[in-house]
Amino acid sequence: MKGMLSLKRTIIMVVAVFSAIILATIPLATHLVKNREPKINIAIVSDTHVMAESQFEMSEEFMEYSSRGQKLLFLSEAIFKTMIDEMIEDKSDYLLLSGDLTDDGGRLSHELVASELRRYEQSGKKAFVIPGNHDINNRSSIYTLEGKTETENISAQDFYSLYREFGYDEAILREENSLSYVADLDKNHRLIAIDCSFYEVNREDGYVDGRHSPNMTEEFSQWCKGQVERAISEGKTPIGMIHFPTLPHLGEFVYNTLGATESLVNGYESFSEMLLGAGLKYLFSGHMHSQDIGKLEKDGKTLYDIETAALSNYPLPVRHFKEYKDYTDITTVSLNSIKETYIPDFVSSEEKETLETNLYQYAEDFVNDSMKEKIMNKIDTDTLLALFRQLGIDKTSEQAIALAEDVYDNMLLPFFDLSMYDKGEGNSVQQIALTYGIEIPSSAYESVWDLAMSLLKNNYRGDEAFDKNSTEAILLRYSIYSAFYIMDDYDLFGKLSELQPELQTVDLSLLLPALFQEDKLDLTEGEILEGILKSLRSLGSFPFSIDFERFDPNGIMEVAKLLLSTKILLNYDFSIFIGEDNTILFKDIFEVFLIDEIGENLLNDGAPEDNNLRIYFDGREEGI
Repeated sequence: MKGMLSLKRTIIMVVAVFSAIILATIPLATHLVKNREPKINIAIVSDTHVMAESQFEMSEEFMEYSSRGQKLLFLSEAIFKTMIDEMIEDKSDYLLLSGDLTDDGGRLSHELVASELRRYEQSGKKAFVIPGNHDINNRSSIYTLEGKTETENISAQDFYSLYREFGYDEAILREENSLSYVADLDKNHRLIAIDCSFYEVNREDGYVDGRHSPNMTEEFSQWCKGQVERAISEGKTPIGMIHFPTLPHLGEFVYNTLGATESLVNGYESFSEMLLGAGLKYLFSGHMHSQDIGKLEKDGKTLYDIETAALSNYPLPVRHFKEYKDYTDITTVSLNSIKETYIPDFVSSEEKETLETNLYQYAEDFVNDSMKEKIMNKIDTDTLLALFRQLGIDKTSEQAIALAEDVYDNMLLPFFDLSMYDKGEGNSVQQIALTYGIEIPSSAYESVWDLAMSLLKNNYRGDEAFDKNSTEAILLRYSIYSAFYIMDDYDLFGKLSELQPELQTVDLSLLLPALFQEDKLDLTEGEILEGILKSLRSLGSFPFSIDFERFDPNGIMEVAKLLLSTKILLNYDFSIFIGEDNTILFKDIFEVFLIDEIGENLLNDGAPEDNNLRIYFDGREEGI
């Protein structure tokens, strides 16, 4: 009996000790759970470009319009509804939409978007919107099998009326000259929604002439700065939302050289520095349809411009912003399915299965096809004729028009369609390179176009990385070299000289061995330099002077710069690409100028991470 009592006491003691341990860990566990719960959880989408199904039939004209912008417009309603379903189930409490809610600003599409946002808010969550350059006073159309007709668009006042429930009714302040507003998300976070789109209509046709142009003024920028400072002074963390980016996400070359400054807030340098100085740390933007996080640092402060790609396009992203005790997480997920009930009836059963299970791949394939069509529409015969004119050729002559069409069909298209590897028929980069004793590395790329599109999609997706020694870099370099081979095979300069006898023929075949084998262009070969010189003399006057007495490969570079007349080229020292033997060091141009200069944030992403980033409050960053 005594032994039984002792055993009982031992058991009681053990149970008591374990109970004490368990009870002691409950507060700790609760604390850890609370630490893992974000202080605020926000979902962000941009450039949804909704085109309501009531606005179109699957006509050839509509599909051409849809593919022009690489957007899945015919699925945009279904994608948007699916996204709303997922956000209702998501743990986030807020949904920010940073402009271009619709594609052409049609009232039918706006009413659909507003209706879906109402459904979202009925779940107890809150949506906040701003317009983009597609949303207001745009040319809105209905597409039927019979053709295209105009339909009702909306004004700025209409936008406010349709979307007042999604930010404007909650606003503690509105900016009187735009659709900007300030609203508290919770007691610790304040949204500053910045609308700098241009809405002034042309009196003749009633549409906006410069709708792609941002409309930031000094007075408006001061208002934005003041709202950031006010939020901080009231103990709230300001979170910005704007359609146009405030930092050059695609690198300085694209904006300064290709005339893409309209893709940024006008005066973006001073505006971003103003926001940074005021204390804004997080700003969500869109417009450029690519995933990127840019940052500006100065005086111990950092501004993150978090650009989100189009929901209606590859890679179909939804961003999430979660603030914890010691850090903030910015993460990205991609939609990969459309709910069966939302898939339009005109979609085939085979496509339906793909849309339900692998929307991501479907969108990627769509970009491949639509982008090629867009580029080939840009590089048309008119573009070629404009180049002919610069060479002193009458672009209105029948011969010039015929040559432009022939160049397009028999030189440009074959290059874009050039196979990467030998398929037993036709030409390929592999065959061309082997002609000069070069073996290219194996890969899954089927063509030059396939390689080019992979680089573009990397930029859409974000976190792009392009190593100079990678298979992709080697293939791209020899693909570019193969373009010279195709020009020679086509005899481009011979055909041009037939129309303009003053132009000297250039035998590119003399350049190809050194180009492929030594990565350089030797213009002294076959008196090519002299031929170029004679051609330039014959073309007469230029808007700049040429020192023909001291004309060398470096002089050719200078002439090319002046002909292109672009800021970054004019300020670039191309003499570094001229070798001691007066050859043009093409590999150096490829690696230093193309990859390092042009490719900055276009081929190679700069810090920080674009999709999944943790930002500690002490300033550290890490990918997650």
